[in-house]
Amino acid sequence: MSARVIPLCSLLPIVACAGNDTGNTDTPPAVEIVAPGDGVSIASGTVELVLEVANVTLRPAGTEEPNTGHHHLFINREIVAEGAVIPAEEGIVHLGAAQTFHTFENLEPGEYTVIAVLGDHMHARVPSARTDTVRFTITGL
Repeated sequence: MSARVIPLCSLLPIVACAGNDTGNTDTPPAVEIVAPGDGVSIASGTVELVLEVANVTLRPAGTEEPNTGHHHLFINREIVAEGAVIPAEEGIVHLGAAQTFHTFENLEPGEYTVIAVLGDHMHARVPSARTDTVRFTITGL
């Protein structure tokens, strides 16, 4: 599997998916994978993943503010425990600029599971934050 980050300037703007909803602070933060849909088959090795959040504000890594964080994507691997630092390793994409989308390119044919996890300013998994999972199949290149 090969995944690379596509510069934000090369993608169409996705303003509606910014998802910086601070909402009710009594409800834990949550991340949602909006696209692709769970269980879809994709003919090419390119997958555009779109994310939203609830009850948290997205901020770049290193920005220490209450009730903020940024996305991490775990591809075909288990997520870290709540409160654990999310490592910079193969199979983990850090969206440290508070991006709400990511494009995977050149994925080999096969089945994939992506888990979206919210990390804090120091890349630690936010305790009690709801994760989201999507499964898809790449059928060709």
